[in-house]
Amino acid sequence: MNDTDQTKRSEFLKQTNGLAEDPYILQQLDYDLRTSGFAGNTKIPQLIFLSAITAAFDKPVSIVIKGESGSGKSFSLQSGLRYVHPTAYQEVHGMSPKALLHAAQNELKHKMLVIQEAAGFSADGWVYLRQLLTEGRLTYRTVVQTRDGHVGKELPTIEGPVGLFMTTTQNRLHAEDETRFLSVHVDQSREQIRRAIMSYGDPESTARADGLVPQFHALFEYVRSGPKNVVIPYRRRLLELLPDTYPRVLRDISKVLALIQAHALLHQELRAKRGEAVEAHPDDYAAVHRLIGDALAVGLQATVPPQIVEVIQAVEEMHDQLRRPVSQVEVAHYLEREQTSVSRNINTAVKEGFVKNLNPGQGKEHAYVPGKRSLPTKEVLPHPDRLFGTPARDSEASFEPA
Repeated sequence: MNDTDQTKRSEFLKQTNGLAEDPYILQQLDYDLRTSGFAGNTKIPQLIFLSAITAAFDKPVSIVIKGESGSGKSFSLQSGLRYVHPTAYQEVHGMSPKALLHAAQNELKHKMLVIQEAAGFSADGWVYLRQLLTEGRLTYRTVVQTRDGHVGKELPTIEGPVGLFMTTTQNRLHAEDETRFLSVHVDQSREQIRRAIMSYGDPESTARADGLVPQFHALFEYVRSGPKNVVIPYRRRLLELLPDTYPRVLRDISKVLALIQAHALLHQELRAKRGEAVEAHPDDYAAVHRLIGDALAVGLQATVPPQIVEVIQAVEEMHDQLRRPVSQVEVAHYLEREQTSVSRNINTAVKEGFVKNLNPGQGKEHAYVPGKRSLPTKEVLPHPDRLFGTPARDSEASFEPA
């Protein structure tokens, strides 16, 4: 690193105003979000911020945020992006199937691409996106008309690596795409809806200034402009504890390790060094476990999202009480939920075998009974206590804001 780059880094560090030396950086982000009017759990914005740091790595971590319309997917995404330096991502609200092919050669390199809704992205577009995410570059050969007839021509290669942030109303994406993301579900409970409603009654929280956003931007640039080498001393022990019964875990390992590296770099001022490399602390794993432990379990189908569990348990309870199949309307009434929401979730439960519809078919009144498959409750990412033998320090409950 030359003197000019080092001077810039020193200026970024100064602009963090002490944030870089804080042992609870993500909890500071949590506190800033909540005092800005964010209602409920802030795990998704924290994960967006942490994942954005991985855009500087060879294999960035991509995130898809799932939830029904109006559930707060885009708000959670935008709340996390607020703390990411604007030069680190490119956001689009619509994209034609071949738009990626005509991007500037280095336009997306080491950046996060933000696409608001997966449903608006065509099947052809997904083909190109998969190549860019998986191979870190996008090549395409086409045919052009010349005076001598049709001639093959290769478009300029779009250079990556690039990561992706996306929202979707689908409970599950196409199998080819699902494994390329960490999938996180927004909280769709009635309690969360109530918290969001009540947040509108606190105008002071939304009227405050930028809060810690400038410091987070400076910290982001400080991390992005420096060395990215991280040593994870407990890497082998972690790999030994991961399950070998899910083939998809082979793709998820790199995501877990990248997020540990990102968290260690975020706290590099407090971490031990091995030469120019930062040594990851158990706290770095604890933070990542807190943010994605549930998401990994859901992705590997070792557990089930809460909104799906809700309809499964409703069918089981009603069937036990009434001793007969129950309709979709009855389930919605039992849960005091809108039928459209129940329909989406119960269809997923049927597809995955947790609920059975005895009267399928369009236009028919559905008759639901419990399925043959029981709800799984397996651990995928080992708890920090199991990995280290003693509790690590990442705990929102123990955080005291500065």
